[in-house]
Amino acid sequence: LGLAPGACVVFEDAPAGVAAARAAGMACVAVTSSVQAEQLQKADVVVESLRELTLAEVAKLATEVSAG
Repeated sequence: LGLAPGACVVFEDAPAGVAAARAAGMACVAVTSSVQAEQLQKADVVVESLRELTLAEVAKLATEVSAG
């Protein structure tokens, strides 16, 4: 895609995926579809459903990480 890692948002449902996203410098939204929220706490945001997020909130995550 040609984007900097900080301009990306990863959607994950596994602790290893969250860790990989964070290690790459990407924002991460974790969804509790396969594990408990406590196991996903390293994500920027933890939700039960992607319906809890707006596109504006996701875009803000990418902006915050790339500025950070």
